[in-house]
Amino acid sequence: MIGALGVVSATKAVYSAIFLATTMIILAVFYIAQGALFLGVVQIVVYTGAVMMLFLFVLMLIGVDSSESLVENLRGQRVAAIAAGLGFGLLLIGGLGVRPCPRSPVSIRPTRRATSRVWPNSSSSGTCGRSNSPVRC
Repeated sequence: MIGALGVVSATKAVYSAIFLATTMIILAVFYIAQGALFLGVVQIVVYTGAVMMLFLFVLMLIGVDSSESLVENLRGQRVAAIAAGLGFGLLLIGGLGVRPCPRSPVSIRPTRRATSRVWPNSSSSGTCGRSNSPVRC
């Protein structure tokens, strides 16, 4: 989280790229800790290696000065971005915080039909297969 905030709030583009590389490496560590070794290695090699080197190459090629990056071309762009980010965060929190009504047709609780299976060679009354049974598999 600190690395992501550093990407947005860094005063120089190179520092922002370093924060982005740090964030990507931490994400790779999370992948490896969860047991996805291949995904973690791909995250480091492809994203942190290739994409960040390309990004730094373009920065060096263009030669962006810190005085140019502090000039705001669009008035109110930062305020609008902060307001949009806060609004999206509130919508996300509000959407995740709503619990479905127990009597609503879309419920997260499994129904009896979804949990009870009747196998073709079982001794219960309903069977699966080609018969006209009310039980679905």
